[in-house]
Amino acid sequence: MAKQRASKGASGVGDWISGVANTIGVDRVGNVIGGAIDGAAWTKATVDRNIEGLMSLASLPTKRDYHRLLTKIDSLQGNLVNVSKKLDRLTADMASLNGHKASPKTTRSRTKAAKATKSSKSKSTSRRRKSR
Repeated sequence: MAKQRASKGASGVGDWISGVANTIGVDRVGNVIGGAIDGAAWTKATVDRNIEGLMSLASLPTKRDYHRLLTKIDSLQGNLVNVSKKLDRLTADMASLNGHKASPKTTRSRTKAAKATKSSKSKSTSRRRKSR
C-alpha cells in the first residue's frame, strides 16, 4: 500500500514537472531545478562550515578530525607490526647465534600482541565503515 502511494507520488511529481516543462519550456524548468540543487548544495556547505567552526570553539572533534586520527592510528598500527616482526627476527638471530631456541615466553607474548593488533585493525575498519 505504501509502495503504491510512493509510486503514485513519484509519478505525480514527474507528471507535474512534465506539465510545467511543456507549459513554460524545458530549458527554463531545467535552469530552475539546477539552480535549486546548486542553492541546496551551497547551503549545506555553509552550514557544515559553520557547524565545524562551532565544534572547534567548543573543543569537540569534527568528522575531519576523526578521520585524521583514524589515518594516524592505522599508520601507527602498521609501524607497530613492522617493529614487532623485526624484533622477532632479531630475537631469532640472537638465539641462533647463541645456539638456543627462542624462549616460549617471547613466542607467546608475540602471539598475544599479534592477535591484539589484528583485532584492533578490524575494529578500526568497522568504525570507519560505520562513520560513512
